[in-house]
Amino acid sequence: MFSLLKNLRIPQIFLPAVMFGAIGSLGCNTEPPIPETELVYGVVTLDDEPLPNATVMFYPSGSTSGIECSGTTDATGRFEIKHPRGAAGAPAGSYSVIVSRYVDGSGKAIDPKSDIPPADLGAVESLPPKYSSPDATVLKATVPPPEGEIKIELKSK
Repeated sequence: MFSLLKNLRIPQIFLPAVMFGAIGSLGCNTEPPIPETELVYGVVTLDDEPLPNATVMFYPSGSTSGIECSGTTDATGRFEIKHPRGAAGAPAGSYSVIVSRYVDGSGKAIDPKSDIPPADLGAVESLPPKYSSPDATVLKATVPPPEGEIKIELKSK
């Protein structure tokens, strides 16, 4: 390594700092590896109708460790959960599930993939806290799902 650095024509007084920086940078990736994930997909309905433009979030609960994994519903209410670092699915375990859907003043759903925060658009949550609040949700799920597809059936009343 010293001969490589010498060929770079770095003054000798700086060589210890350059070598220390080069060696130190080898261990700088402190982000843990992405955990093994299981595919998680399903459909969300509200009063037996598909719920488009909703965000579905899986928060680890009980002895399940990790971080929130999420997805968004399409026009047919279908969703796929992804780990925040890009892997498809979520680690195996138990989860509290939150379904959130913001609407504007006219009741039109806000695109959850928008770069503009819903609050900046004057949007409000359209689902009751028992589905949309991390502190009040009654929704639960297990990963991997015992039946394959997860069906989240919401009721407006």
